[in-house]
Amino acid sequence: MTADTKTLERLTNGIDVERVDAVGEALLQDPQQARMQVRVTSTWDQGMRSTTKVQPLDAHGAPLPRSFNLQSDEPDQLGGSGSGPTPFDLLLAALNSCMLVGYAYRASQAGLQIRKITIEADCDLDMRGFFGDATVPPGCRVVRQMVKIEGDGTAADWLQIHRKVQSTSPIYHSLTNPVRVETTLEVG
Repeated sequence: MTADTKTLERLTNGIDVERVDAVGEALLQDPQQARMQVRVTSTWDQGMRSTTKVQPLDAHGAPLPRSFNLQSDEPDQLGGSGSGPTPFDLLLAALNSCMLVGYAYRASQAGLQIRKITIEADCDLDMRGFFGDATVPPGCRVVRQMVKIEGDGTAADWLQIHRKVQSTSPIYHSLTNPVRVETTLEVG
């Protein structure tokens, strides 16, 4: 039996729970190692289009190489060309993706096989705020999610996992708790 075969046997829902748990335990024991800095650089392309380059993840001073580009645009009706998702689409996608990681990991920890998980998210925006109406907030006030799960386990098992995901998801936490945004402007 090869090392790859042994690893495949340990996978639940494609996750090596033993390995992830070991990383989590090590990070809980050494809080300095748990600190990470996520960085992106966004550049205006033309019109309403932008490209965001995901920078290497800084994990306690050791860069973890990665290189991804994300495109964003606004729909034609708002002055864009509709060539990519809107920034709000990306925000909702980030929330759903982060929570999907949590569901997959927590279900795997519990030994539950997943057949399918889908999260639908939506929110209502009133664009008058963006266009200068000070009486209307420029963002959304409520994000609605519908989580649909098919897999082993009972409704009670999945409710427990759902609560754990909500209490440990970094993006969910960032959106449901006030986050200070510090901006510096450099002109030149």
